[in-house]
Amino acid sequence: MENIDIQSLIKLRRELHAHPEIAGEEEQTAKRIIKYINTYKPDKIITGLGGYGVAAIFKGQKLGKRVLIRAELDALPIAETNTDIDYISVNVNKSHKCGHDGHMAMVAGLAQIYAQNRPQYGEVILLFQPAEEIGKGAKAVCEDSKFKEIHPDYAFSLHNIPRTEMGKILCRSRSFSSSVESISIKFTGKTSHAAEPEYACSSGEVIAPILNWIYALDRPEASSPSFNRIAITNISSGAENSYGTTAGSGELNLTLRARTPQKLDALKKELKNKIYQEVNDYNHKWGFTENSKLLVEIKDSIEPFKANINDPEMVELVKKSAKLNKLEYTNLDVPFPWGEDFGYFTNLPGVKAVMFGLGSGIETPVLHDPAYNFPDELIPIGISMFTKMINNLKHE
Repeated sequence: MENIDIQSLIKLRRELHAHPEIAGEEEQTAKRIIKYINTYKPDKIITGLGGYGVAAIFKGQKLGKRVLIRAELDALPIAETNTDIDYISVNVNKSHKCGHDGHMAMVAGLAQIYAQNRPQYGEVILLFQPAEEIGKGAKAVCEDSKFKEIHPDYAFSLHNIPRTEMGKILCRSRSFSSSVESISIKFTGKTSHAAEPEYACSSGEVIAPILNWIYALDRPEASSPSFNRIAITNISSGAENSYGTTAGSGELNLTLRARTPQKLDALKKELKNKIYQEVNDYNHKWGFTENSKLLVEIKDSIEPFKANINDPEMVELVKKSAKLNKLEYTNLDVPFPWGEDFGYFTNLPGVKAVMFGLGSGIETPVLHDPAYNFPDELIPIGISMFTKMINNLKHE
């Protein structure tokens, strides 16, 4: 591999870490990336892709396929607890707790590679995608008219995986991550004095059995092929500190996960049926009329993540790259339970895509933990993996 200035990438990674921006606010992050990439003179930089997205184009020496390597711009709304580092987040309640700062440094490192020697064939696109954490950035990028100029034949991405040996490569054909979707359920009722709850139209009496049903669901372990999960992310009923008032309206926020889009749709349908059943039973039990009954509004497709569907041929390319880099490779038995917005790229027609995992250390805190910090020693490993994959692509 060509000489890489790893120290400049570590400096970039830590600068990005210290100045995190959440989804939809990545303006300064994009500017930092553009400034760094421009140093290595790409053939073109496209900005404003699907928001603050950035794409750097490096044209090959000969005609060939176009390959896109993706990193994520956004951070998380989490207060950092890493007080032992001198590049702690300066932005209150915002931090890089998923490793996107490290992913950006890896992909930016490819700019160093192609500044020294342009790709042999086709084009290499270094894409820095916005709004990954809310499942909207990839779709926004792909629906942007400027995306036509970088629509790939191949698309690659990785994600660091804590609690896994440093540098270990994880991958599998077909589903690599789960389908995920969040749902908001809003109940509109009527309050009463707490001494006379019989006069209320209360969301609490409906939320309780719904929660019991969720807790009682058969939810196989993450290692099971039939894995599914409903996570309760927020519950509210009534007003804060209103101890003298029976709750009227309320809200329930949930996140659903399943291995495939089809299984996710089935789980969502089952949940909706349960909600409507409980509301109807409650209204019937208390004899509420059309004008007085408890109402429910369900909003779905919030922060949707398509399952990452890895192309089998590209998985073999990951295996080959791992072997060339003398890295241990493990074929996953089942997909990861989390969602990842790169799934939108893996589902694009005509695109051969793959996402793989890169172990970030047994002792590394889990993703989204307030103490998580991306290990800098992964940066050259990620660069080398992507470089070997690009070099071994078929361009017929």
